[in-house]
Amino acid sequence: MTTDRTIQTASDRDAIVDVTTRLGWYADQRRWDELLGLFAGQVTLDYTSLAGGEPVTVSPADIVASWKGGLGGLDATQHVVSNHLVDLDGDTAVATAQFIAIHRLDNPHGDPLWTLGGHYRWTLARHQGRWRITTMTMTATWATGNRHIMTLAAAPPETAGQLARRFLAGLEAMDIDAALSVFAVHAAQEMPFSPAGFPRRLEGIDALRTQYGGLPGAYRSMRFHVDDVIETGSTATVRYRGEIELAGGGRYDNTYIGVFETSNGRIDRFIEYFDPTVLAAAFDTSAMTDTFNLEGDGP
Repeated sequence: MTTDRTIQTASDRDAIVDVTTRLGWYADQRRWDELLGLFAGQVTLDYTSLAGGEPVTVSPADIVASWKGGLGGLDATQHVVSNHLVDLDGDTAVATAQFIAIHRLDNPHGDPLWTLGGHYRWTLARHQGRWRITTMTMTATWATGNRHIMTLAAAPPETAGQLARRFLAGLEAMDIDAALSVFAVHAAQEMPFSPAGFPRRLEGIDALRTQYGGLPGAYRSMRFHVDDVIETGSTATVRYRGEIELAGGGRYDNTYIGVFETSNGRIDRFIEYFDPTVLAAAFDTSAMTDTFNLEGDGP
């Protein structure tokens, strides 16, 4: 026979599993304000298995600010929390669960993924009819991938001007992967003054990679001289000159104004203005196609 106590126990258990599941879900979805409501007024955090040191007692606002500064700089995270065990004792409880936490940040320094596995232990208390986390212990038992992405994510994001310079430096080094690492996956490049046969818009990182991928084989060298950078918020307007020696002989030297619009430390939109007559004079139609692997929306 089901008793009121049994029903209450099952309800409490479900509520505790829900709170600890929302913890990872809200962090992954960057729903920072909703995270605040999962914690008691003061929380003891123990991450010493990973970071060393001693446990700390902090406010919910401190926790969210720390997580936002670290996780918020990543491209994506996914916390998979499972196998919950809940021990109830009146208005307090202890819950444990296993986790796998996947962190992703595209970067020029190595693998974009760092994955951490282990288990959590929480203590919770009932407050005004709702369960709140009072302590949280994360015990890491294994990891794989590039942990350095966490340091990169916590660093202040590069300005639009810095990202533009890093793009040009990657081109100069003939390192297309490095040059394109500053672009978001959904980034677009627009070239309003493109000559006939040359695209005016490239949509997405794959289109950019196709467009730029043939340059190292077609050019003997590339040099870019930045004459001026004007930054306004998350946008940089850059005036620069390109000096390019073609692999088959000859040169392609042009002047440019690039407008780089950024968010979350990546270029979302790149508008490039250049003299189309200089481009058309340096390449005939077949050479242009071979050099640039033309793709995108044409004039």
